[in-house]
Amino acid sequence: MSKNGANFDWVNNFPSMVRELGYNLEYDLKPNNCGTVLRFLGFFNTGRMGNYDSALELAALTGTTPNILAVEGLGGTKYGFAFNFEQPLANDGETGIFGRAGWNDGHDESWMYVECDWHASLGVQVSGVNWKRPDDRVGVAYGVNGLSGPHQDYLAAGGIGMLLGDGALNYGLEQALEVYYSFLVCKYDIFGLPASFTVTPDYQLIVNPGFNTDRGPLVNVLGVRMRLLW
Repeated sequence: MSKNGANFDWVNNFPSMVRELGYNLEYDLKPNNCGTVLRFLGFFNTGRMGNYDSALELAALTGTTPNILAVEGLGGTKYGFAFNFEQPLANDGETGIFGRAGWNDGHDESWMYVECDWHASLGVQVSGVNWKRPDDRVGVAYGVNGLSGPHQDYLAAGGIGMLLGDGALNYGLEQALEVYYSFLVCKYDIFGLPASFTVTPDYQLIVNPGFNTDRGPLVNVLGVRMRLLW
């Protein structure tokens, strides 16, 4: 099938399931009685993808700007690994730390969702019970994203990807610092069932958005989330 779409490739009147697939394997581990959770993930995708190096080679031969679509074809692959952990520290698990790291080989174009070849993040959440607001939460997290060498070279030469492309990438690590505070506005009953309403102001400081040091390089983002739980 096409990337993020509903158009199918057909072979002998059946979807070509063996040519465009994603394989995922996850293992969850709880190694102790302290609430520790470890998750290990491996994945392998195969489908209609273009190769960054092939796009650069074709552009050099033709004297044009590299275009990943010009070298797309069945047989493209992407594989990678990820790790996630959660560690409760206090307050019945509402105070704790969490983190994640991931990597993919970064030779073929991104198949879905995001153009990023490696990622690492770490954060902490603290329960409001410590200041007599047991339903509130405050959290801080930091994350950093990076691109593979071929991916960088393709974008620096003027190539455009699924989400990235500035004409000539001046590469830098994309980083984000996020701070949020979730506070309970009220609790009440709806038709006899308990319900609650929370509001979460959120602030993000993003460095080198889109991996480009010419953007910003600092961008401030303000947001708010509202949640009705019934």
